Amino acid sequence: MKMKTLLLGAAASLLAVSLATSASARPNGWYIGIAGGGSWLGESDISHSFVGGSHIDATQEWETGWIGAGTAGYRWSNNWRMELELAYRHNEGNDVAAPAITTELNEFSQMLNVYYDIPLSPKWTFSVGAGIGGDAISYEVSPFLLALDDDYVLAGQLIAQISFAVSKRMELYVDYHYLVTDDPEFVNSLSPTDSYSFEVRKHAAMIGLRYDLHADEEPLPPPP
Repeated sequence: MKMKTLLLGAAASLLAVSLATSASARPNGWYIGIAGGGSWLGESDISHSFVGGSHIDATQEWETGWIGAGTAGYRWSNNWRMELELAYRHNEGNDVAAPAITTELNEFSQMLNVYYDIPLSPKWTFSVGAGIGGDAISYEVSPFLLALDDDYVLAGQLIAQISFAVSKRMELYVDYHYLVTDDPEFVNSLSPTDSYSFEVRKHAAMIGLRYDLHADEEPLPPPP
């Protein structure tokens, strides 16, 4: 819980600093991006409540999954930028105590990210960032095909990114995301007292392209 509170606090603080400092800076403009890669979950402790009040705790291990993301943002000339990120993650897992049971976890997150770009050279840039938003999570259990509803929870993430300028308006980048959310709870719609709850801690590594929607103004030549 302390880690989650610190992460959400860092995301909110970085967002506030960006808003406070960007107002007086000359804008560099809008950009869009697309990325994809791998998604990993740590081992989850699942709390399963049954009809009649009985309760079982189980351990869930997850296989490597995938993630796809799209972004739209705005960059300022003071090295700050802000973006909206929409991402979809998919992971499959097996119950350690019951190997015959397979599960799927699907997530659609909407995050407001803030970055600070650190130029390393005319071509290379290192960025650190944080984001805050929401995560719509779907949890499916087979072969029972339980009629579980979805849950929407608060989410926060930390980001590290390195970019390479392919051209004046195109960047190739790789990044790492660490995402945490409030614990989702999934209720069996056919039996409201049958529910699942567990922690979501996700790691993702992606490669993507970012494109400036308009070229920056060229600096004026020095006077003769």
